[in-house]
Amino acid sequence: MGNGTTYLGVLGLLVRLTAALGGNDSDLAHRAEARLRLAKRVSHAGRFARQQAAFTASNRAASKKLRDPLVEGQRPVSGAPQFFQEPYGGRKLRTAKSPELPAAPTPVPPAAHRAAVVNPRQ
Repeated sequence: MGNGTTYLGVLGLLVRLTAALGGNDSDLAHRAEARLRLAKRVSHAGRFARQQAAFTASNRAASKKLRDPLVEGQRPVSGAPQFFQEPYGGRKLRTAKSPELPAAPTPVPPAAHRAAVVNPRQ
């Protein structure tokens, strides 16, 4: 018997074990009570696994119901780009006049700049 690493894997192993024990019930008469308890627990686990699968499916359906309107809401509406490009029905927006910028500083001539550089090796 292999090792089950997931709930469904363990459940599959237990179902096969229960079936094998049920097939040998005449040889295992002294273990009938334990075999019936195991069969009952395996059937409960199977029911819970089916219930969990149904919840997973309903969660996927709910996620799809949520995703569809969100995707549709992100698509551009016809006429919306023109509306946003032409604010207030096509009127131009007034912009405040920007103040005059001061004149740029005069650059330092390259010869004067070289004289100011200090040579660390001297």
